[in-house]
Amino acid sequence: MGTSTDTLTLADLRSLREAVRSFLVGAATQDSVRTAMAAGVFDRSIWTTLETELGVLSVLGDRAALPALGVVAEELGRVVFPGPFLGGAAAAAQACLHHPDPARGSELLDGIGSGAVIAATCLDERSVNGLRLVPGAGGWTVTGDVAAVVDAPIADIAVLAVRGDEGLVVVAVELSGDHAEMTVLPVLDQTRTHGDLAFSGARAEILVGAEHAASFVRAADAQARALLAAEQVGGSDVVLGMAVDYAKTRKQFGRAIGSFQAIKHRCTDMYVKVQGARSLAEVAIELATRPETELDPRILAAYSYCTESYLAVAEANIQIHGGIGFTWEHPAHLYLKRARGSGVLLGSPLGARALLMDRLRSA
Repeated sequence: MGTSTDTLTLADLRSLREAVRSFLVGAATQDSVRTAMAAGVFDRSIWTTLETELGVLSVLGDRAALPALGVVAEELGRVVFPGPFLGGAAAAAQACLHHPDPARGSELLDGIGSGAVIAATCLDERSVNGLRLVPGAGGWTVTGDVAAVVDAPIADIAVLAVRGDEGLVVVAVELSGDHAEMTVLPVLDQTRTHGDLAFSGARAEILVGAEHAASFVRAADAQARALLAAEQVGGSDVVLGMAVDYAKTRKQFGRAIGSFQAIKHRCTDMYVKVQGARSLAEVAIELATRPETELDPRILAAYSYCTESYLAVAEANIQIHGGIGFTWEHPAHLYLKRARGSGVLLGSPLGARALLMDRLRSA
């Protein structure tokens, strides 16, 4: 990225945004996105090039780099990037820093940071309740099932939260072994793959021990929600521009449909939602950067708003476009599917608000 993450300025972030956007314009076109959707295959070269040309992935393990990662997430959202979820990749990279063997942790981090290793991450109750960590003579093994893990079909390892004899820990499991099975799931948003994982004594290595695992999981959740909020802002902004441009050029009864009061009101509502989401996402990124962050209630509020506003804007865009907005050839449906998929990726907005209320009551 060409600058220390401790001294990032607005000019640095602006330059990074321009560089990432310029790269994605050529690397993640609508044709390539549709190809990835149809084939269900991820082009790893796009992911690794983010590191070799832009140095984006090497800072995944650096919490201070979250503002830069927020910029990258927003730009990935603008093109409905058909690849790994950035929030999950960041959590996996940061887990490596807690590895009890620093040399091994550095090795794993280098793999994730170079793009050579893709990690599917699940740190919620699905893995905690579905898996069992068992000690053995040759090390630790994991047995059990985890449902609907994002990026599982394209991943090399899974980073999972699981309970052992000493309490909650975070482990890494290779997905290519004989004791790990993955079932690809049909999903609405085909740009973001999901899979069910089944382990029968798969070898695991502990990344975050019981002493730090609970706080790590909460901090990872905060950062993932903040990055997803930023990604949703990117998609929302593109959808808004798409609707406004169409309203200016599409004519009915001899005049642009944007001149009709109903369309003006709809576009204005979209604009207000996008700008509100942008402000809240920026706050969420700033809060998640703080070392003591575990899950600030304001991050939950931002996540809930950004998730719902993205879906509302994506739906309004299709309504403004009318019939053409429902066709496969038009990109509007790509953003609607991403908005719906994002709405359940880290839990629903309703669930986030329920958790928010619990936090406020206990404060």
